[in-house]
Amino acid sequence: MKERWCSACGELFQVRPQSPSQAFCAKQDCQRERKLLWQRTKRKSDPDYAANQAKASAAWAKRNPDYWRSYRARRVEGNLSESDIAGLFRQMAAIAREDASSQRSAEATTSRTRHASFAVEIPLGDFAAISLFVRLELGDGQTSS
Repeated sequence: MKERWCSACGELFQVRPQSPSQAFCAKQDCQRERKLLWQRTKRKSDPDYAANQAKASAAWAKRNPDYWRSYRARRVEGNLSESDIAGLFRQMAAIAREDASSQRSAEATTSRTRHASFAVEIPLGDFAAISLFVRLELGDGQTSS
């Protein structure tokens, strides 16, 4: 049998004789990717198909008005955007610098290696939080940024 590399997962698979141009293996995730690719291509090339899909999507949204609100409430951890996460890391870095600078003056006379340790808990709504324990170490000649 003929073998080919899957376009989705990149693994080697045996091509079915009934489908000589087969490009995706039989795994469920790969078949889902194949279907999404077909739909994307069809929407770009067929305006009637695209209009029908948009109409069906709007009808579903009208029948399920609270779906996205309840979905977001169930998935609190997925609600952070990249900019939210970047802001959290900036806040943690500022806390680390403050903590390191306060400890630096106390340790400067006794040690060449300085460190700062702190715990941060960031609430993510009513149901979740990010808890972090951070330890920063600066050896002689290293600086924090």
